[in-house]
Amino acid sequence: MKKRELLLLAAMMLAMFSFSGCKDKSSDDEKGTDSNSDTDTTVAWDTNHAPDDVGDFGEFAKPPGDMDVKKVPQFVSIGFDDNGFVDSMKWILDFMKDKKNSDGTPARLSFYNATGYYKDDPTIGGEKYTSLDTADPEKLAAVWLRAYTEGHEVGNHTQNHRQAFNFWGDYEKGWTADDWRHEISTCNDTLVEIGIPREEIVGFRTPFLGYNDDLFTVLKELDMKYDCSIEEGWQYDQNGTNFNWPYDLKDGSQVDSLFLSWEPENTRETIGSHPGVWEMPMYPVVAPPDYKCAEYGIPAGLRTKMLKDVSYFGIEDGKVTGLDWNMVAGDEFSMNKAEVVATLKYTLDLRLKGNRAPFVWGAHTPNFSLDNTDFNPPNITILELREALEEFITYALSKKDVIIIPQKDILQWIQDHTPADSDTATDSDTAATDTDSGTDSDTAATDTDSGTDSDTATDSAK
Repeated sequence: MKKRELLLLAAMMLAMFSFSGCKDKSSDDEKGTDSNSDTDTTVAWDTNHAPDDVGDFGEFAKPPGDMDVKKVPQFVSIGFDDNGFVDSMKWILDFMKDKKNSDGTPARLSFYNATGYYKDDPTIGGEKYTSLDTADPEKLAAVWLRAYTEGHEVGNHTQNHRQAFNFWGDYEKGWTADDWRHEISTCNDTLVEIGIPREEIVGFRTPFLGYNDDLFTVLKELDMKYDCSIEEGWQYDQNGTNFNWPYDLKDGSQVDSLFLSWEPENTRETIGSHPGVWEMPMYPVVAPPDYKCAEYGIPAGLRTKMLKDVSYFGIEDGKVTGLDWNMVAGDEFSMNKAEVVATLKYTLDLRLKGNRAPFVWGAHTPNFSLDNTDFNPPNITILELREALEEFITYALSKKDVIIIPQKDILQWIQDHTPADSDTATDSDTAATDTDSGTDSDTAATDTDSGTDSDTATDSAK
């Protein structure tokens, strides 16, 4: 077993003994259960899942302004990276075109584009992952612009999609500030060239979720409002009901030091203070434990199967990096369609019964492309992967408190509802006005009816 795997397995084993923030199971019975659920709530805990009662809310897990959870919308954000294939861009835009949230606002997504798919960068040699062979550049530019004009967010995923920092096993510092500055500013310039207003390009995700402290210095310098590359939710006392809400990086990352502790040879500096730059985290998805599998339409034993796929998988907590690649590609896990759908639904339902931190899932339109011959997951076809996401989006929109909007609009709502004197309040130049999501905390949510009684940081995707 690799040293990396041993470290992560030990960390995940520790989670089983460290989770002390859960309420007693009987507290759910006292409050009553969902009458729509067929689950027998008297079933004893099996030994193959972490407790999924609602965990205690730490400082950063509380909703903005310490709002009553019942008045907080359940935001869902689906962000597509890369976006170099026209056919899959058209598929998801066509599917989302008429989708509405329960409050009547359009359901919309985020697209983080690697602009090397559209326009080559002659100043950078060496390793890069974009290719002009994937599509006619003008058709690609047109579909990116279509996404923006139809109300979706268009964000920055660098120009060349190079590996900036390999978190696992590569202990070099990674990119310099100049490297980050070139990749981000060149991508911004290219997006402006195809018609995206510069002031609308506010969000960034790194290739491969690789980052270092210089990144956040440059994001502030370039007036980017948020990053969505750091994987929150791997803390041992968090189980999907009490993940941290997005936060201002003025006090640094809430989880980065944990990652560094797993590999002591890693000499990269932890993320420092970057006031005004927000982290809109990536979160793990949580595979259903045995006693929940039937409720979500799959046989018991998913977590046991996943442990056979990946030796460092935490069978007790069921956490998986929240990206399509990690769930299905076969390099790590090899979920089939039913397992993908069950995992996404279960994870959303954990949020709904918990602190309602945003549900965030990352995907890659190349992985949904029928023209991409390089992506061949072992247990799910491309059409099935499309169907799985369509089924999940339909499920999410059936929940009266769920709002599917871009990350930038979630950030706007958080800033709107963060008191000016709060530790996480932003400077006046980034203070929010009315949110585009059309959601107001006083009217958006009441008692949730989630439809069920649902009450390992890894090498990241391409």
